[in-house]
Amino acid sequence: MQAMQATATQATATQATQIGYYVPVTPTDESQADTSMSHPIVSCWECDTHWRSHELSRCPYCARQVGQSRDLSEEETRALMEAVSRLDEKTFDADTEYETWEFHTLLEKHVPWYDMGSRVLIQACYFALLKQAPNPKVTFAIDFLHMEYAEASEDEMMYDPNRTEVPAHVVAWGEYLDRQKQRDRMTPSW
Repeated sequence: MQAMQATATQATATQATQIGYYVPVTPTDESQADTSMSHPIVSCWECDTHWRSHELSRCPYCARQVGQSRDLSEEETRALMEAVSRLDEKTFDADTEYETWEFHTLLEKHVPWYDMGSRVLIQACYFALLKQAPNPKVTFAIDFLHMEYAEASEDEMMYDPNRTEVPAHVVAWGEYLDRQKQRDRMTPSW
């Protein structure tokens, strides 16, 4: 009996996808509590909502997309590693303001798309560095990204399970869909 109740509860919390397996409809409150940089931030390509998830989960607002994390392309990773490789290994110290300023300068020069205010982008760089062979320069860059992530503010598009009102970007997305439906009804099918 308990197994049947658990299965029924699980069935209501999942939704079939076209790829042939079940994905939770929304992230849980518990999954959003861990805000560390190692907890992947994923995004909905439909309504631009961000949320944290270690496993596959659907957008908490529109439930149309399975969240995808931001990964650096090969070219972006190459640019990031170019900046890291130009660090002066003999002098850098993660605790000095000069060295972090110097690394910012290297990022501006070699990684112009880097945004120190975007946790999504900082995290993508962090995950790319974790895939590199460990060495003092990579370790410095990872420590640097930890500091950047801590100082970056939470994205306004980030899902907050404690929020009672619907965020403006989701309202705007819904209004856009309504206009599309109205336009589709007015356009003849022939």
